[in-house]
Amino acid sequence: MNSISTFLNTIINPADKPRTIWLWSIPIIVLSCLATVYLGSKIYLAFGLILLCIFAFRWEWFLFYLFLAVEPLTTLIFWNYKTYINYFILVLIVFFWLARKILFPGKRFEVSVELLLYSIVFMAFTLLTSLHGGLTRDEIEAIIRFLFFFGLVLIIYDIYQPRDTPILMAFASIPLVIQLYYMIKEFSNTTSIPELLMLYRLKPTGYFDNINGYAGILINILPFWIAVVIWSRRKWLRMIALALSLILSAGLLLSNSRAAFAGMILTVFMFFLWSKRLKTFLVICMIVLILFMSVPILKVIVSLAFRVEAGTTSRDEIWASTIQMIQKNFWFGVGIGNYTEEFTPYFPTVGVHNFFKEVSHAHNQILMQTAEMGIWGLLLILTLYYLPLRAGVKALRITTGSAEQKVLVYGVLGGILATFGRSFFELGMLAEGSFHPEIYFWTLFAMILKMSQNRFWDKSIYNNTTIP
Repeated sequence: MNSISTFLNTIINPADKPRTIWLWSIPIIVLSCLATVYLGSKIYLAFGLILLCIFAFRWEWFLFYLFLAVEPLTTLIFWNYKTYINYFILVLIVFFWLARKILFPGKRFEVSVELLLYSIVFMAFTLLTSLHGGLTRDEIEAIIRFLFFFGLVLIIYDIYQPRDTPILMAFASIPLVIQLYYMIKEFSNTTSIPELLMLYRLKPTGYFDNINGYAGILINILPFWIAVVIWSRRKWLRMIALALSLILSAGLLLSNSRAAFAGMILTVFMFFLWSKRLKTFLVICMIVLILFMSVPILKVIVSLAFRVEAGTTSRDEIWASTIQMIQKNFWFGVGIGNYTEEFTPYFPTVGVHNFFKEVSHAHNQILMQTAEMGIWGLLLILTLYYLPLRAGVKALRITTGSAEQKVLVYGVLGGILATFGRSFFELGMLAEGSFHPEIYFWTLFAMILKMSQNRFWDKSIYNNTTIP
């Protein structure tokens, strides 16, 4: 009997008392028996749900990490119901999080002052700018989404621990690796180089609904594995990271997302700078430039593949039109969620362009936020650029004694910087409260904020070797 109690104590929570263990084990046993009687062959589903509940109680991060792993796939399979599915998973995350807080009151609720204040201020100005022109249905829906979104981000901050970073990144990498398989499968159907090149220009989507969204998620995750390869002292982790770095780099290349390329170039530059190898970076750039200029066929292939002749694919016109919108709505913007509807008069040629049938966003995070929320949106988005960088600098200062600690900081900060670089050509930081792919950036934001607090580092699991 003691061994059973010990086992259940390990499964549910190491700090539980025997009374709590039995309170949970009895209903689990009863429900299992009832499921066997009534479900028959579907018992495996019931068993899976029970395991899901046990894992959710045992590891408070489990459901959120699982969400990162399956969200892109469920979005594809259940496209018409993706919003309901996302909010259903969110409800599960909140339910089990609250249940753990109630049942295990010994663990305090960790809250970031920066995250909380930013969420409150952002919601306040969202209401202010929306009420200025009269609330529309789109604005109400966007406000509700933001409430759920910021609530989830606060929960992420509470449940995340720096030591769990490799696990989180591993879960988030699963759909990205699967996506590469689907992309290669599409490319394998081509029979000639011109056909292959044309498919690359068209950017095969795999199972993601939008390849730019895939690239936006990927550049949040890839820098972490590269940082592990460069700086970690753990050989087994470096081997895994090297494999994932190569796989995800191939996925980034096949995505043909120039905005994501720009973000990764910024991160790679910073990695060379942090490792004190800036001269090496400049030499590599010079070699690539010389090859590009001296080999005509290479120049032609690269120009065709990366759509150089397309220029900014009408982004310059969208930016110019968005600036006109901002000038006419400088103080309060057009209201959160109203960009698409309000944009058409500023871009009368939309619809005849090959690149955009409908302009759903500004393809620039700063312009987008300013257009919808006016000058207040500009201040809020600039603050969102500043806060993670300040937290990153602080995290680097308090982790000077451990190589493994610094690896985590470099990896997370690299993903944030890549998103910053991409944000000048796409969104990815704020998009009317949508989960996909913005939740990945905000997860990194919550992570770097927690890394900047010395009390959250479990230093017993890190060695004391410093990074050269």
